[in-house]
Amino acid sequence: MTTAQALAAGVTKAQLRTLAARGWSRPARGVLIEPEPADGFRARLRAALLVCSGAAACGITAARLHELWGLPIWRMEELPHLIVPAGRSRAQRRGMRLYFGLDPADLVRRRSFPCHSIARTVADLSCVLLLDQLVCLIDSALRKGWGLGDVPLLPRQLVRIREAHALADARSESPLETLLRLLLVRAGLVPKELQFRVFRSDGVCFARLDMAWPSIRLAVEADGREHHDDLKALYGDRVRQNQLVLAGWTVLRFTWFDVTQRPFWVVAQVRQALLSASV
Repeated sequence: MTTAQALAAGVTKAQLRTLAARGWSRPARGVLIEPEPADGFRARLRAALLVCSGAAACGITAARLHELWGLPIWRMEELPHLIVPAGRSRAQRRGMRLYFGLDPADLVRRRSFPCHSIARTVADLSCVLLLDQLVCLIDSALRKGWGLGDVPLLPRQLVRIREAHALADARSESPLETLLRLLLVRAGLVPKELQFRVFRSDGVCFARLDMAWPSIRLAVEADGREHHDDLKALYGDRVRQNQLVLAGWTVLRFTWFDVTQRPFWVVAQVRQALLSASV
């Protein structure tokens, strides 16, 4: 809530000071947020928009609203990124990062907030993210219908997006899958198929593999944390893996730690499996 709203409702300035002493934060001038909000990201963004009327989320903030991949984990100290119409004062405000030159044609609403479209967000972040982060971002954008050329691009944006787009694939279903695929491709171990379906003799599909070499029945799976946190999915996955093994498949599984902390081991495991299957 804003302090103006609180005062209009009969809250005194002394009571506002008491709230602040009890853990209510002031992320921007004239706004209060209750302690430990259910969604800290949304609370911070709403606070910034309350004191910056006519603004919209852009950059990394818009990417989070669109649930795009390739972004660092959100932390409380991350400021909301907002864009305001041209002609506004170019002074920065506490509790947000302001950009200028809002074009209404670039606006959409996402999770009840005004924000840049996916196309404009990809363009905005194209020269900010590292290449692998940008590929993750574009993989997720492709899954949401984004297309190269949806918005005019600056030359440097076009170069970066084309480079990432050449490595992107809309079939990826998580940032871990994207990073694992990039790791294998750069090692010369290009998967023959992505999201490959395996069928029983009666024609029923019982498995869909992240990456596969069907001719030698080798599968590579990306095991994300969210998968392991769901016991029902975990048990179901064990049944599926047993069925794959009985059908003659070799299944290699890699976690986020494997891909990011010991990539050479991951490559060695897949290369060894490919060599063994070729003997």
